[in-house]
Amino acid sequence: MTRSQRTIARLTRQEEALHDLLAKRESEVVSVRGEVDSLRRDWSADLTAAARREVELRLALDDHTTVRDALLAEIARLRADLADTSALRADAETRCRDLEDRVLATEEELAGLHRDGGAPIEVLLGRLEGFRSSGDVRTLGRELADVAWARPAEEIVAVLQWLGDAGERSRAESLLRDAAQSRPLGVVTEIGDVIPQGPFQTAFRSHLVRFAALFRSVPELAALHRHRHGGTWPAPDDVLVCLLQTDRPAAEALEVISLLSGEGTPVLPSLSAAAGVYRPPDRVVAVLAELAHRGDEHLVRVPLGHLMRNVHAAGLGPPFAADLMTLPEERRRALWEHMAAAPMRTLLDFLDTLNSSPKTAQAAAELLGRVEATGRGADVRSYQGKRARAYPHHELEAAADGG
Repeated sequence: MTRSQRTIARLTRQEEALHDLLAKRESEVVSVRGEVDSLRRDWSADLTAAARREVELRLALDDHTTVRDALLAEIARLRADLADTSALRADAETRCRDLEDRVLATEEELAGLHRDGGAPIEVLLGRLEGFRSSGDVRTLGRELADVAWARPAEEIVAVLQWLGDAGERSRAESLLRDAAQSRPLGVVTEIGDVIPQGPFQTAFRSHLVRFAALFRSVPELAALHRHRHGGTWPAPDDVLVCLLQTDRPAAEALEVISLLSGEGTPVLPSLSAAAGVYRPPDRVVAVLAELAHRGDEHLVRVPLGHLMRNVHAAGLGPPFAADLMTLPEERRRALWEHMAAAPMRTLLDFLDTLNSSPKTAQAAAELLGRVEATGRGADVRSYQGKRARAYPHHELEAAADGG
C-alpha cells in the first residue's frame, strides 16, 4: 500500500507537471496565433499599399519618363517587401501548426498516463462515491474531468449511470460536455452507441448530441449525422436538428447539408423536424432561405410547410417575421416564392398569423404581394371565413358579398 501511495503521488506530480506544460503550450499557441493575425493584417495592408503604389507609379511614368528606371526600382522593392511579408506569414503559420502538434502530442501523452494508471471501474466508482460523500467537491470535479478526458466509452457511460442514480444530473451533463468537446469523434459515437435505452439514458444521449453540435467541426458533424442514421441511435437524437438549434452560423449548417447531400445521406427528415420545432433564434429560417435561393426546391418545400404550420400553431408570427426581415432581400424573396405556393389552408392560416400583430405588417405585405404576383390572390380573397383576416382591407367587400 505504501508503494502504491508513492506511485500515486508520483503520478499526481507528473500529471500536474503535464497540466503546467499544456497550459504553457496553449499560451504559446495563443501568442503565435496573435503573431499570425498581426502578420495577416500587415500582409493585407502591404498588399493594398503595393497595389496602390504601383498604379500611382504607372500613371507617373506617362508624365515623367526621365524617372522611369527609379519608379520601376521602387515597384520591384515593394514587390520584394510583399514577398518577404508573405514568407513571414507562411513561417508564422508553420510555427503555429508545429506548436499545435506539440500540444496535441502532450494531450495524448497525458491521456496515455491516465489510461495506464487508471483504476478498474469498480474502484473508480468507489473513489467517486467517497469524494461525494465527504463533500470533496473539488476533487470529485477533477476526477470526473479525468474520466471525460481519458476513460473508454463504456466506463464513461458507467460513470454517467452512477451520476444519474446519485441525482447528480448537472455533473453528468458536464461530463458529457467535456467528452463531446475533447474526445476523438470515434469515442463520442461509441458513447452514444453504448448508452442503454430508456427515458433517463435517452436524455444523456440527447445532451451528448447537443454538445457535439456546439463544438465539433463541420466534417465531424456530418460523420456523426451519418453514424446516427446508421440505425444505432433513437430517432430524437438528430445531429442536424441540434445544429440548427445552436447559435452557430447558418453557413456551417449549410456546409453539413451539402456534405450529407453529396454523399446521399438523407437530410430532408431532419430539416422537416427542425422546422416543426422551430423556436427563435434557431437557424432554420436562414438555412431554408439560402436553400430556396440556391434552387434546392426538394429540400425546401416540405420543411417550409412544417415551418408555416408551426408558426401558426405556436403563435410565433412576430419572432418569425423578425428572423425573416434580417435576411437579404433576395433570400427573403426566394422564401416568399415558396410560401406563396403552399397549400391553401396552410397559406391562409399563416397569413392570419402574420396579420395578427403590427410587428409582422411588413412581412405580411411582402407575402401578400408575392401571392398576388403568382395569381393566387383571387383564390385567397374568395376563400370564405379567411378573407377578412388574410386581407383586412377587403373586410367591407367580404361582408357585402356574404364572405
